[in-house]
Amino acid sequence: MTFRKFRDKAAWVALAGGVLIFAGQWASHLDYVDRVIWVDRTPPTLNLLGFWLTVGTAVFGLLTLPRWQSFLALAACGWVTLISWQGI
Repeated sequence: MTFRKFRDKAAWVALAGGVLIFAGQWASHLDYVDRVIWVDRTPPTLNLLGFWLTVGTAVFGLLTLPRWQSFLALAACGWVTLISWQGI
């Protein structure tokens, strides 16, 4: 397998990871954040899974950078990181 074929396949993996972390972050805030006292009650295993999925998506996004899928994946990583730091 050449690096070009690997990048073509990795671009779609990065896009899928971006969609998953974006949807997972949105769904976790709907289900696990107690809006009355603003406490995140997300299970630790789900947080760990989200962390490793974000790291993997960022790595695949950086490997396939000149493609549009990688820009969307990196934008999803940035959005999820920004939302996590703000605690919204």
